[in-house]
Amino acid sequence: IGCNWGGTSAANWMSRQRLETCTELRPYLDDLDKAMEGKTLEQHIREFDEYLAYSEEWNRKKDACYREHPDYSWDKVQEVCGKCLFPGPMGPKNEYRPAGLYETMLQRVCPYTLRGFLYYQGESDDHRPQLYYRLFTELIGQWRQDWEDDTLPFVFVQLPMFRYKQDADHKHWCLIREAQMRAYQTVKHTGIAVIPDCGELDNIHPTDKEPVGERLAIQAMQVAYGIQDPDQDTPMFRDSYVTGNTMHIRLTGAPKGFLPVEHPTGFELAGADRIFHPAEAVLGENQITLRAEGISEPVYGRYAWTNYMEVQVFSKNGIPLAPFRTSPQDAL
Repeated sequence: IGCNWGGTSAANWMSRQRLETCTELRPYLDDLDKAMEGKTLEQHIREFDEYLAYSEEWNRKKDACYREHPDYSWDKVQEVCGKCLFPGPMGPKNEYRPAGLYETMLQRVCPYTLRGFLYYQGESDDHRPQLYYRLFTELIGQWRQDWEDDTLPFVFVQLPMFRYKQDADHKHWCLIREAQMRAYQTVKHTGIAVIPDCGELDNIHPTDKEPVGERLAIQAMQVAYGIQDPDQDTPMFRDSYVTGNTMHIRLTGAPKGFLPVEHPTGFELAGADRIFHPAEAVLGENQITLRAEGISEPVYGRYAWTNYMEVQVFSKNGIPLAPFRTSPQDAL
């Protein structure tokens, strides 16, 4: 069953009641309620219909602009074509309103019999990354409750690498990925497809989709059907300890080690000052040792803690090492 809509927040796929009962998630409803103040239903509908007409014309201009000038930046495109108003005025007709797609789509297919969920989302919640763990786990709970099965398998994709060229690295996607990994580690009967290598710079819709499907299938076979294959495990952070100037990272999922790479990048170390420096990494079987120039007493370590980078570290089964940091309290 395909039940999906692009560019959505997890809040779009949950009931208003569920959002209301969680104080942490009230900001999502507050945004909607504030936007709806002082307007009649007719006004909301008229404004949204006007937006749809504007958006249709704007998209035609945008597509023509990119065909003629494929190297234009997003800001330049808006300078030429006018401002992009997506996702339009928030209100009762906007599909991106909190609880909107839950009411109009998800409940239409509930409770059809199914074996589990495949879920790929997170990009549109990067403006509130600190809330994502709670938002995401509440969504899982909501869906399982609606299907009346607390053990219904829920398999999801961890966000890939991504950044627009003109944007600074705000590291907010790192927090979404961390929240997704935490959900996998704390919510039973879940699976996570790790795909940092499938992301693209300046393209939020990466074209390399086959590995995504393959890794989702691996997780689905394990979680939904109980077919375990240790040779298809994902290398993940387990814990760490320090000896002298070296941090030892212990992993799961890489018992045979990693594919050869001369100078693996993306590893960093920090001392008590939480100032991170690039680290030299030695890859082993279910372990990595890290050292960094100028760090005599490492306290914090992390890997791929960035919105975008070229991924080099793969276990011998071809699955990439999952991004991690050794402590959730690390400085960004």
